[in-house]
Amino acid sequence: MTQMIDPDAKWLFASLNEMRGAVTGSYAINVIKSQLCSDLLEYVDDKHLLEIDWDVLSAEQRETLSDACYAVLCDNAPVVFEYELEQDFGPYPAYIRGVAGCYFLDVLERDPIGPFANLDLAKKAFEFGFDDLKSHDSE
Repeated sequence: MTQMIDPDAKWLFASLNEMRGAVTGSYAINVIKSQLCSDLLEYVDDKHLLEIDWDVLSAEQRETLSDACYAVLCDNAPVVFEYELEQDFGPYPAYIRGVAGCYFLDVLERDPIGPFANLDLAKKAFEFGFDDLKSHDSE
């Protein structure tokens, strides 16, 4: 059963494990490290963090790496699916962005929602959480 997605939820790698379809912090970090590595290099001062296993990192190092991965994903992940949402002031675009294995919902004036392990789970979350949407494939 799909759970309701709170559109105002903050991006939290670790606590999203409870949401169906959400990926764990270490999984999301590894996906981002492998698929957006060249972009991630620009966001991390201590390049050594990219070579260390997640389980070995200190809490401070995890926070640093999580922040960098969050930033690189939000700044550099391509749009893979586009929606048009309606409100009183008219239509506006909303997106599913990400890389294979790590997708998130990107909606105007909201924090990113996710990450999701695959595109189908991200689409289901979007369709469940928002009424009156029209979709457009961006792939």
